[in-house]
Amino acid sequence: MATRNDISVIDGLVSEVLAAKVPSRISQAGQLQRATEDVRALATVDYGGPLRKCLGRDQLNELVSEAKKSVWPHLNRESLRLASPKEFAKTWSNLGIDVRPAKMTSANGMALLGFYVKKTKVLSGRPLICVNTAHHPAAVGAAFVHEMGHHLTSNLFGGRDEPASFLLYTGYAQHLSEPTELIPDILVSLGIYPQPMARRIFDENSDRKGAPIADGRQRDRLLKYFSTQYALTFDRKLPYDKQLQYMAGVLHYTRLRAALHQEFDI
Repeated sequence: MATRNDISVIDGLVSEVLAAKVPSRISQAGQLQRATEDVRALATVDYGGPLRKCLGRDQLNELVSEAKKSVWPHLNRESLRLASPKEFAKTWSNLGIDVRPAKMTSANGMALLGFYVKKTKVLSGRPLICVNTAHHPAAVGAAFVHEMGHHLTSNLFGGRDEPASFLLYTGYAQHLSEPTELIPDILVSLGIYPQPMARRIFDENSDRKGAPIADGRQRDRLLKYFSTQYALTFDRKLPYDKQLQYMAGVLHYTRLRAALHQEFDI
């Protein structure tokens, strides 16, 4: 269990991350422009090529097998459910990971979804996962899975100490050229769309370029799925800038899952 001194040091680490790693405050118009550009790029960018370059079938199978064994036994068979930060912290502390939910509502803080540090100077050198709980629960859940993906990746494909990894609310397309970010995203996409669902969705749209994004009816079905399964609804209750930012995430994980199905039949 972390001592008060440990917690104080971790809070300091969070503050340092916000000061050094999160983009400086930009205007609302700038946020909207960047989010709009992200959505447009993600709708057309190639996913198959980066996937083939990043992973082989054996590596992918190893990753999924390890994730099932240590964290998510039903990964790719059932949709991952949302859990509270306390549930994540309680479950993952048994894996030797310190989980620090933090509500960061400042302009800079909201730009950060979460980060992972493999070894900290406190907590006896245990790994640290910090997730910003100021976001929608669906975004918080995806961030938890992504950061745990960093932990699994460091154990499977790493071995040496790596710098902290940061997940921001924009820039998903850049993950396609960064294997250390793309592999955790793969776990998120498998958690959102388990194989039975992926086969229904993507086989049905296999003759449409960019499917299922290009199909209006299918897009509506997917948005209804996010509303029903994860309570993420793109309506007036959600500020427009957040709609664009979360839509970028939906597009990214959907197109990534389609590419996984097409390239690896997983």
